[in-house]
Amino acid sequence: LPTFQPTMTASALSAAPQADAEELMDEAEAEIAFDADDALGSEAGEAVAFAPTPQPIKTVLDKTFIWQSGVYIDTTFDPDTMETEEVVFFSDDYFDLIEEFPALADYFSVGEAVIVVYEGTAYEVVPE
Repeated sequence: LPTFQPTMTASALSAAPQADAEELMDEAEAEIAFDADDALGSEAGEAVAFAPTPQPIKTVLDKTFIWQSGVYIDTTFDPDTMETEEVVFFSDDYFDLIEEFPALADYFSVGEAVIVVYEGTAYEVVPE
């Protein structure tokens, strides 16, 4: 059987991985270093707003809503056969509807832009 002949001493072998790891980390840090302000396209100290990614599907009580073109749409809504009644988010009409139909509060909580069918009427909540 062939025998293994080490080419490095035990102490050199144990030191090599540590040195290699530190060198690799230095190289990696140098490669990923960047100016965050340039990457984000902002001036130093300027706040950058990021919009959260909406969930593609939300379920509230007995209804399912799908995110399409910036609006959560009730899956029972049929745009070919239904017209929507527009309601401005947080307007007097918005709160009047919730007072008249308390279940709408749960459905309207889906977001600022939502279409929900309730008792045969399609309500479309639109941002202010």
